[in-house]
Amino acid sequence: MVLPETDSDRIIIRDAFTARLAIIKEAFVRFLDRCRREILQKFEADFPSINAREVAELLRRLEADILPNMIPDNSLLGVPAHLRAILNASAFYRQYVLLQHGLKEGCKETFEDLQKIERLTAKALEVSYIQRDFNKKREGHVSSE
Repeated sequence: MVLPETDSDRIIIRDAFTARLAIIKEAFVRFLDRCRREILQKFEADFPSINAREVAELLRRLEADILPNMIPDNSLLGVPAHLRAILNASAFYRQYVLLQHGLKEGCKETFEDLQKIERLTAKALEVSYIQRDFNKKREGHVSSE
């Protein structure tokens, strides 16, 4: 039996990779180590860790269709959410919506829910930024009195 040209190429490529798998894996590990050394360590301070409790609180707010901009802190006002917490909560909730709708609903409902999440997230980012700026100015005003 003569295989089509594409099938014979597939077999040749598979055999070449199989024969050199250990070398390829070693080269890939070296590449990842180099990326970690040269790229990630330089930006480590720019990507602080994410507080899981904050993200969970924001997920609760998104689930209730409430702006995910504040983290409860046992006060009336709460604490303005960080950009990274808002974005992570939004991403997690978006995945949840996609998984839930993919199982039972059509494209229109999914699109509407995703648009709602996008609007809530955009407004939360804006409001959180304004609240943080206001708090900084207020602290500066209070400390100068």
